[in-house]
Amino acid sequence: PTPPAPPTLSVAKEAGQVVLNWTGAHNLQTATVVSGPYTNVTSVIVGPYTNSFVEPLRFFRLVN
Repeated sequence: PTPPAPPTLSVAKEAGQVVLNWTGAHNLQTATVVSGPYTNVTSVIVGPYTNSFVEPLRFFRLVN
């Protein structure tokens, strides 16, 4: 069988908030530096997700 295509993570700014969106069910992870370590954002597996972290700047990725 052919594996499914990887998810695409999109970012938009709505009403001053950063909103992440993707298709499918994937754990969203965050880190304060691009090289990690990354941790799961609790209870987030489907988009959209509105970033609630104020400081410091965050990096996000999808896994599984």
